[in-house]
This record gives sequence, C-alpha cells and structure tokens, in this order.
Amino acid sequence: MSVRQKIASGLDRIAFICFCLIAIFAPHSIEWAFLAFQAAFLVWFLKLLVAARRFQPQPLLAPALLFLALATIATSLSYAPTLSWPRLRWFALLFLAVLVTQNLSSLKQIRILIFLLLASAMFSVARTGWQYGHGIGTELVTVSPETNLFQRGLRSGDIVQAINGHATRTPAQWSEALQATRADKTLTLRVARNAPLEIYPSMQVTNADLQQWLNQPGVVVKRGRPPRAQGHFYHYIPYAGMLLQLGLLVFGLLLSGWQEHKAMRWMLAAAFLGLAAALVATVTRTYMATLLLGCVFLLWLAHKKIRTLAWVALALGFIVATLWIQKERKMGWVALGDAGSEYRWLMWKDAPRLIAQHPVFGVGPDSVLMYGEQWGLAAYKKFPLRSHFHSTFIELAVDCGLPCLAAWVWLMTAYLLFLARGWKRAQNWPWFPRGAFLGIFGGAIAFMMSSVIHYAQGDAEVMILIWFFAGIAIVLTRILGSDPPAVA
Repeated sequence: MSVRQKIASGLDRIAFICFCLIAIFAPHSIEWAFLAFQAAFLVWFLKLLVAARRFQPQPLLAPALLFLALATIATSLSYAPTLSWPRLRWFALLFLAVLVTQNLSSLKQIRILIFLLLASAMFSVARTGWQYGHGIGTELVTVSPETNLFQRGLRSGDIVQAINGHATRTPAQWSEALQATRADKTLTLRVARNAPLEIYPSMQVTNADLQQWLNQPGVVVKRGRPPRAQGHFYHYIPYAGMLLQLGLLVFGLLLSGWQEHKAMRWMLAAAFLGLAAALVATVTRTYMATLLLGCVFLLWLAHKKIRTLAWVALALGFIVATLWIQKERKMGWVALGDAGSEYRWLMWKDAPRLIAQHPVFGVGPDSVLMYGEQWGLAAYKKFPLRSHFHSTFIELAVDCGLPCLAAWVWLMTAYLLFLARGWKRAQNWPWFPRGAFLGIFGGAIAFMMSSVIHYAQGDAEVMILIWFFAGIAIVLTRILGSDPPAVA
C-alpha cells in the first residue's frame, strides 16, 4: 500500500468517526453535531487534496448549489447582516448530504450510523419519560395575585426545583427542603416556568411569605412536569421535528422487518412507541398530524393489502391526538382564536407586501427580527414576540427572494422524485436498507407537509437529519441499485 493510499485510508476512518459523532450528538446538541460536520468537511477536503480522491457523481447538486448561491447573495445584501450570516451557516448543513454521499461506501457503515442515531435518541426519549414520570420539580398550582409570593414574582403553575440548594424535584423532596430551611429567613428558589422552559435560578422570597401561602386554605402543590417536552433543545418545536424524522425512520424499519426479522420486531415497535410518545408530549399539532399521515403513507407504500387498515389507524390516531390536544392545550387542531395561530396569520398577511418590495433577493435571512416593527408588521405591533413567518416557503420568499424560493422548490421536488424512483428499486432490497429508505422517504414527505405552516428549514436540529438521511438514501441506491446482495 502506497503512502497516499495509507493517508486516504486513515482519512476515511476519521471521516466515518465524524459521521458517528453527528449521529450521536444530533438528538441532543446541534452545536456539537455541527462541529462534527465541520470536521467531516475538513477531512473530506484533505482527501480531495492529499489522497487525490475523485468527486463521485452527486444527485441534487445543481439545485443545491443554486439555492446556496442565491441565499449567499441575499445574505450579502441583507438589511441585518449580523443576523443573516449565522443563518446562512445553518443553511450550509445542506453539504452534509454531499459529505455522506462522497464518504460512505458500505451497508455496514449505514447500519452503524442508524444504530448510533437511534440509540442516542432513545436516551433523549428516556429522559423525557423520566421528566414526566418522576417530575422536574414541585408545582405551585395556584398563586393568587393577593399573595406576597405573587408580588415577589411567583405565578400559578411555577415549578420550584430547589430551595436554598435543596432539591425539590418530588413532593417528598419538597417537604424535606421545607424542613431543612425552616430556620432560614430568606429563601432562594430555582424556578422553571412556561413552554419552552425558562429557568430562574435565584428568585428570592421570605420564608414567612412562603409559609403564609402554604397555610392558606385550598393551597395545593403537586409533582411538576414540563408543559411541553423539549429534550435538550432550546424549544419544543425543533424537538418535535427531530422526533418526527426518527419516528418515521423507525416505522419504516418496523414495516420492512415485521415478517423478515422477527427478532427486531418488538425492539423497533418499542422504539417507535417511545418516539411517538415523546412527540405527543411536545403537544405540537403539526408534527403530530404529519406523523400520523406519514405512517399511513408508509403503510400505503409498503403493504398494499392493508390500505383500509391504514385509514382506520389514521382515524383512531386522529381521535386520540384530538383528545390529547384538547386536554393539554384546551383547543382543537385548528384554533383561529389561539394567540399562536393569530400571530402566524398576521405574519402571513404582511408577507406579500414585503415580497413585492424585495422580490429578487429579499430582505436578508432573519432581518425581520431586527426591522419588523419598522416595516410595520402587524404581529409585532400586537404581540411582544419577535419571530419568523412560520412557513418555510413564505420565509424563504421574504428573506431570500423568489428565485431562491424557486431553487428550494426545485431541490426538494428533485429529492422527492429521486426517492419515489428509488423506492421502486428498493422494494427488492434486503429488509434493513429497504426499511431505512422507506422511513427516509416518509420523513421527507412529512417534512414538506410541515414546512407549509412551520419554518422547518430554519430548524437546524431538523435539517441536519434531513440532509444526513438524504446522503444515506443516495448511498443506498448507489450500493444496491436494482441488484442487491443476498445478505443485508
């Protein structure tokens, strides 16, 4: 083996380690996953220079490069470049599909990556289950405005996690903490509030005020649980989007291996139920609906004989989800009176005006966060929240212009057509690659559906999986084609 071949072999191993780190970190921390992505890009660049590796034919490359080029121009012309350039950094995750395609070469590598990704996600699911089962603190059910606690900043539904450093994660610990601090005049509370969770690490009250509140008739404390699950992420929306992609991947594997690999059947079923339960705990209507629709779509593709059963399952799932949403959010699937829905509608109403004023390169990614009030956005006038347009298509048109939106639509349409053509061949593959391809296909469909009313393309936690899976799908078609090996 020549020196150049040894270097190439070593760089191949390092690149694969980077992909393993992406799979491990993606369900927990986008920052660490992005660092692994950057390392993989550097290794691949060195391979091209030092090892003289050829660039393999890459599907979707033309629309991807066009999209990134137009987004870069929009960023360079942005009204708020300090906000736009960090956003472009996340857009660059698109290159992950290229890196995976250029560096993976075996089914064994793909199996390892999917195993690591799902195993890591199960830790997140287990943590979410622990938060809801064990609790994250002691909830103060009602704090009336007449109490001193209210005047000092506490509110109904606040979850106290510690008193003067004594944990209050359960009602038993709450009682122990009260006993341990009974002689302290001032209490420093660690309080969790709202969804997404906001942590107030040092809210101070007097012991006398707390005791006065506790002695009031009808005062109740209970085990506190997160209002909406968010894992290790900053918000429940990207967490739900991540769970959606992984849930459909597992469901695809479950459908594919149900008959052919019975030993894995119950493990995959348990993994799917865990991911689905965590997604339901986010109480995110769009992603719950797209999980149901995605599962029906996969059943429709994989088992033509039970399509009626798929529709029955969809109806039952819809009924259960409706009851859960009504219980947790006191609303139905569509709630025009909901503040979030009203905010979205007001942003959509203002979007055509901004698009007409800046049709070619837009206002620049995320510039609306800085100049929304100056541009007269009704949502910014009515609500204190400064956010985006809650739709990938509208957001790209406003931020980057209509040509960039057209490039994005071209890219995603080409990707869906690639998956549709690939599925015709994948039906003859062994169960694992067939199931992975099926789950990726369902995830791509669900992503496009959710993008209509969510800025899903702006959630890096979701996009890193979309492009990771796109690369895996391309590698699978390259390895297996229409003549798969005998063993998966």
